Amino acid sequence: MNDPNKKDQMGKEGKDIKREVGESKEAQKSVDGQIRDKDGSQCRNSSLSCPPPPPPPPPPPPPSPPPPTPSSQALPIPHPITPPVAAPGFSWAIVDSAKAKGNAAFSDRKFQSAISFYSMAIRLTESQVDVLGETEGGEEERRDKNKKGENNNIRESENGAKNKKDAEERMAVLYSNRSAAQSSLGYYGYAENDARKAVSYKPGWAKAHCRLGAALAGREEFEAAKGAYGEALRLEPENAGAIAGLKEVEEAMVLGGQR
Repeated sequence: MNDPNKKDQMGKEGKDIKREVGESKEAQKSVDGQIRDKDGSQCRNSSLSCPPPPPPPPPPPPPSPPPPTPSSQALPIPHPITPPVAAPGFSWAIVDSAKAKGNAAFSDRKFQSAISFYSMAIRLTESQVDVLGETEGGEEERRDKNKKGENNNIRESENGAKNKKDAEERMAVLYSNRSAAQSSLGYYGYAENDARKAVSYKPGWAKAHCRLGAALAGREEFEAAKGAYGEALRLEPENAGAIAGLKEVEEAMVLGGQR
């Protein structure tokens, strides 16, 4: 038979065991509350002061790149060197072309372009003036030198200069044309210099003296301009440009009270 007192005692002991187990769990929770979380950011038991979390460890350094192989190493860039350019051979055809382009630009009233083309032709022609033979016997001398290979730096077109005088006459024309372009832009000082050059290369050319008269008139040196036009008329009495230029100068002298 079952003893009721024994049952009561066993029930009482069971309750005591449960109570002890509960108290043990509560005690464990209290202890766990004093332990920080895994991330160390806070404590479960807010009534306790927790020490600050330790700083995170520094990241590991990146791996060093492998040393470059000789084939992949960048070679130093050398200083750029401009290769020498051979000077083009002289040709009278180039001179004639530059002069023609200058004349076309002058006709279109593009005076600055005309000056550039005339200047090119002048530089090329000047380089040949001293190379060519003198006037007397120049043609024969040139042929002899060509046979001997002494004039290899001269390359002539069919209408090229045959001697020094011919080249100087070409220079006179080019300086005269450039003087006209200079006067058209009001550059009378430069125009005077070019006109005097033209006169020095071809003193007996009336047109060169007309260019000089126009440049001097532009500078309001009317007395000198009158003399230049007078010389042109002496060389060529029917020169229309000299006649018109002299008339303009004389009118300007009258208006300016000069005689």
